[in-house]
Amino acid sequence: MVRIMIRLIMTITVGAMCIFSTVIFAAGFDCAKAKSGVEKLICSENELSKADEQLSHIYSKALASSANTAEFKKEQLDWIRAKRDPCRNKECVAEAYKKRIEVLSGPAPVEEYYLRERFSTGDDAEEEVGGEEPEDGEAAKDEGGTDDKKPGGSYYHVCVKVHGNPSAPLIDFEVYFPDSGQSVTAEFVRCKTTKGVSLDFAFTDSWGNRGKGTLNRSGEEATLVLEEVKPVEEAGRGRMALRNYGTYELTKQECGSGEE
Repeated sequence: MVRIMIRLIMTITVGAMCIFSTVIFAAGFDCAKAKSGVEKLICSENELSKADEQLSHIYSKALASSANTAEFKKEQLDWIRAKRDPCRNKECVAEAYKKRIEVLSGPAPVEEYYLRERFSTGDDAEEEVGGEEPEDGEAAKDEGGTDDKKPGGSYYHVCVKVHGNPSAPLIDFEVYFPDSGQSVTAEFVRCKTTKGVSLDFAFTDSWGNRGKGTLNRSGEEATLVLEEVKPVEEAGRGRMALRNYGTYELTKQECGSGEE
């Protein structure tokens, strides 16, 4: 009987420890040290704990690449004090986390830079791209009325979008050339800000090439520089896409502006 009681106590104790340890580390902070009512609420609600974990992950990545870590930390503390901690119920806390995650993830672009120019490969570029010599100074048209059968015609374009929190911005870009029909793209790349106008970033493009880039902004103009760091090993379209890298002069405008 004594042995049975001992086993029963040990089973209950181990089970309680497992549950307790799960609660303690459910959130992005140590629940064993939770003091405020909001912190205790977060630790007791699985949905809020997951939201806190998600925000903690996003915040850590943003902080690591922030150009001003002290200001970014202060901004996060201000959000905790002014937006999260005044909440008195689950719904309020959930909404506070939702909005903060959206701010740090920054899906909506706040700046767009665009370049669209006629593609040129050197001598007699129009014949090479369009397939025919242009007549009366106009590019030859195919039956569909475009400059070339490939998407975008005989124009190449470069689109850059900068979004997210200014202290930890994100960048998306696309560089498209009509002769190969290849686009080199990258999305939600975290940037480091230099002197408030230059954005430096490392990326892996849509073909698997690893590169580095810089976006220098000056008023309504910007210069995008893309450089290779480690190309894909196998030959093919992925490695060919490196020809889309280079230096481009863009204008601050909505991507796709002026396209026919």
